[in-house]
Amino acid sequence: MAKEQSCFKQDFRELEEALEEGLWEVEGDNLYFAVEAKDASSAGAVVASDGGVGSIAELVHQLNGGHGCQVTRLTMAVICEAIDIDSNGTFTIGLAFDEDFEETALLAVTIRRPRPEPRLPREPGDPPEEPEMPKPIALHVNGQVAAEDVGDLPVKIEFDVQLSWDETRTAILRHRLFPLREAAASEEAPCEVEAHVTTSTGFYTTDIGFDLAKAVFLRATGTVRVRLLSLECQSLCVDQQCPVCWNLLCEPVAWPGCPHHFCLICALRTRRKPKPMCPLCRAPASQVRQAGELQVNAAHAVLIRKAVGYSAYESQRRETWAQAADLDAAGGLGGPLPLVAGGSEAWQRLRLGSQQEVILGPKYGELLRRSKDRKESSSAFAVLLQPARFEVGAKGRVCRILHANDSSAVLVEGGAACRIIELSEDSEAQSGAEPLVIGKLEELDEEELVLEEGPLAAASDIVHILGVLGRNLQAVRQRWMMTAMLQLLDEDRRNLENLQADRQGLESMLDVMMSYRQIIRQMDTLLSQASETAELLLPRTDGEREEDPALPVPESMSSPHGIQAPMRRLPPVSDEVPATPADTTIVTAVAAQSEELRGSGRSEPRDLLPVSQAEALRRRGHLLPAVGASVSGAGALPMSRTPPAFRRNRNLPRAGIFPRNVQGNQGTRGR
Repeated sequence: MAKEQSCFKQDFRELEEALEEGLWEVEGDNLYFAVEAKDASSAGAVVASDGGVGSIAELVHQLNGGHGCQVTRLTMAVICEAIDIDSNGTFTIGLAFDEDFEETALLAVTIRRPRPEPRLPREPGDPPEEPEMPKPIALHVNGQVAAEDVGDLPVKIEFDVQLSWDETRTAILRHRLFPLREAAASEEAPCEVEAHVTTSTGFYTTDIGFDLAKAVFLRATGTVRVRLLSLECQSLCVDQQCPVCWNLLCEPVAWPGCPHHFCLICALRTRRKPKPMCPLCRAPASQVRQAGELQVNAAHAVLIRKAVGYSAYESQRRETWAQAADLDAAGGLGGPLPLVAGGSEAWQRLRLGSQQEVILGPKYGELLRRSKDRKESSSAFAVLLQPARFEVGAKGRVCRILHANDSSAVLVEGGAACRIIELSEDSEAQSGAEPLVIGKLEELDEEELVLEEGPLAAASDIVHILGVLGRNLQAVRQRWMMTAMLQLLDEDRRNLENLQADRQGLESMLDVMMSYRQIIRQMDTLLSQASETAELLLPRTDGEREEDPALPVPESMSSPHGIQAPMRRLPPVSDEVPATPADTTIVTAVAAQSEELRGSGRSEPRDLLPVSQAEALRRRGHLLPAVGASVSGAGALPMSRTPPAFRRNRNLPRAGIFPRNVQGNQGTRGR
């Protein structure tokens, strides 16, 4: 959105430094400067011009490095100390759109003392003339009188000019006067004589072939003495950069429901998603397919064109629409890409921005050959995940080959989620090479692909977390036993406090484990129900029927081709591990020792675990192994399971997800 911001600001106490930096250009002769002390009241730079009639001296600052800008406000404070009548002394603050300030001035605020009018020649015998009183010093804006008398010098004047760049092109001056002679005599602060006197007028020039102010100038003619205090120019600032790509905001498109603007290319890519949202504030919008469906904000484009220049904007505009046409033809994800069927687990683990080493089969040799060009376009492809076969509507992920060896193992980087909307066969493959399947893609939200991958990924994460918890439990138990055997408990109970902290951490881990056990129990129930449903719908092979004659297969459930799918009943994961007598004895002994610790108030080497904790462990099925049992990290890893039989029908349920054995080598599952 367009807004005002300061494009130039000058504190004239720093005029000497500004002249050294080249911020101001000095033109003309007989111009003198004297900078007052920076800590004095009304401190600034005294500009004195000592010249005759027609002499001109100027201070010029090129706005925006000479490129110009639309100045919407100019404020300045000066103290007019002396103006010579005989030399036609004047002082002007102005804006110009070209180097010739006389002809191209947009704004001219002038302090002048009118010269006396010429008198008729005197004849002999005429009465003596009365001395003519000097006319008061007046303030003019663009040739119009704003104040007929500013008062006796010295006087402080504050200007505030508002400029409108619309069709009217008006300038509104508001000024305030502060007489300083009376204030100096009374040693008081200057009093405000007039407050916010407003004068409205048009631009000074009659030329209409300009849109920017190129320079701000301070001009003195004749002999004058003015103290410069401060000056500031504010311009109409337009967001010229797209907040997504940080390029020029060419052909700006407003996002529905929010004030944000984006370039045509970024708006097209974002609005093509199934559920587009504003990249800055997440405001929803409708989906579009082609660039022609987007509405360019013409008023905003005009402001940007004025700010950067017509030629620069038009050049970028032609390039933008050419790129939009390519996106319309390509489908939004860089054009049709080769497709790869990703059925392995390595492809399933690939996420947006992650890197994974995968194996490409021999039939993708053409893709490997193209990736050796080290070009992003030639090394990009799409892997199909849901389902992992070539069909319209299949979901997958855009990938890019980062490194390829002579073998079929390659390092790929995951990109955006996508869906196939059109299939074709590659016609550019080399002779003898197996052609690639090419797909035209549309971009999806990451959630649409993660939702279906979620159960498998969540189950894998649960198994990993349970393994980590099991190893932590083993480490805590080992530390407790070592403390008891080495008798490291001090009389001041400091080590006992460490054991209490271990107990609190152990309780937290057990709570987390119980939560995951409930999740896994629910998953096991669903898998068991799916398995029972599959047993009712699909028959088993003759070999399995001979192993289990108690479950005959009805003829009505056999397939028309006589093929019977194998079925295996999955064991539930909610079975509790049976406790051995030795384990029960250990827990009872630990509970009794904890009671003695509470009663005596002294720390004994054998007092390790409170009764409530032991009971909680026994209720939850987590029994401590016997003292002296081997402890290792491998004991917390999940037990290996026999892989499920080959599923001939894709509608059969997947193998169940079982929890890790967090009880070390002591716990076993009944088969």
